[in-house]
Amino acid sequence: MAAGRQKGIEKPAGSGRKKGTPNKKTQELADRAAALGCDPFEILCRIATGDWKKLGYESKTIMVISGQGVGEKERIPLDMRKDAAAELAQYLYPKRKALEVRNEGGIKVTVEDHTEPEKKQ
Repeated sequence: MAAGRQKGIEKPAGSGRKKGTPNKKTQELADRAAALGCDPFEILCRIATGDWKKLGYESKTIMVISGQGVGEKERIPLDMRKDAAAELAQYLYPKRKALEVRNEGGIKVTVEDHTEPEKKQ
């Protein structure tokens, strides 16, 4: 049997990881990123804004060779910028949650909202 607390005995007050303290795995990953000088949030921000210079590229476009010939293509295309912005948004804004509302006929309707419903007085 594993050593530890006995069943039925309460945990001592103040035991466990304090609120806001990262777990071992999260802290380990943060330390590795810091050692490499990598800030994933900053990189996503630079992709979302299309800041090719700060990402270390020499030009805004790249040369593309296809069956139709040679052309230029944007290095950070709009869809990549959109995806980066969507990824960032989840850390900056609350996610919407579905609310169930009944109309006058008693029919349930699901509504996407991020605000609390008004309370009747």
